[in-house]
Amino acid sequence: MIFNMVGGGGGSSTKSTIIVSIDTESTVGIYDSTYTTLIKSASEKTTGEYWLTGLDNGTYYLKATKGSETSILTYTISQYGVYRVV
Repeated sequence: MIFNMVGGGGGSSTKSTIIVSIDTESTVGIYDSTYTTLIKSASEKTTGEYWLTGLDNGTYYLKATKGSETSILTYTISQYGVYRVV
């Protein structure tokens, strides 16, 4: 699994969404800075698209796992919008 940032959006919303595109049946979440404590789980909205919603501006530590494979990514939101990572 490889994370790749794709696009971003603006808008007048007061919360952001990160959409992670990854293999179905993966586990995706936001963790603490050591990637050990789960803070928020993503839900799979459509096949292979996991949504993390209601996010404020700030730095997020994303971790995706499927079987024995794990990918991690630090992602910073500086303005409200919808952001996609692959």
